[in-house]
Amino acid sequence: MKMTLEKRILLFSFLILFLTIFISSGMDIMALRKDQVSALNLRSKGLAVALKSNIEKVLNLGLELKDMTGVSEKCREIIEGNPDIAYCVVTDLAGRVLFASDPRFIAMPLQQPPQKEESRPGDEPVYKRRVAMVFDGAHNSYYDNAVMVMSPYGKPIAQAHVGFSEQVVFDKMRGMV
Repeated sequence: MKMTLEKRILLFSFLILFLTIFISSGMDIMALRKDQVSALNLRSKGLAVALKSNIEKVLNLGLELKDMTGVSEKCREIIEGNPDIAYCVVTDLAGRVLFASDPRFIAMPLQQPPQKEESRPGDEPVYKRRVAMVFDGAHNSYYDNAVMVMSPYGKPIAQAHVGFSEQVVFDKMRGMV
């Protein structure tokens, strides 16, 4: 079957247009995903800073971190008020979980060194990392944001971690597309 010049031009024009729209849509989806992760990182950073500040207020009253009660409940409140957030934990500097919003996160693996986010002067430094955990046989990946909890003397004594699941980002992106 012989294609006329007109049909060939039409076919190639359609192909080029289709590929351009397809590639453009893919790049838009990638940009949306990046924006979604950035927004959730910013929210978890804010929640971690708020938790840190609450803990430091109690520390300034003279109570030691290990003697505090109600920190796990405060973590649960943070999770209940923010459905996109998966966990809230407080660890010591060695990475052992002291307080957690959910008992499943007591065994949270935080051995790998965190990546410190660039921060402006006067801004709270945030330590970011990806954490992989297995719950009920399912492999889950989380974005973790941590801030240092300081003693009244200015020494770091713990970290407040707030994180969200990669599945939340995937579900939001699937809902947009």
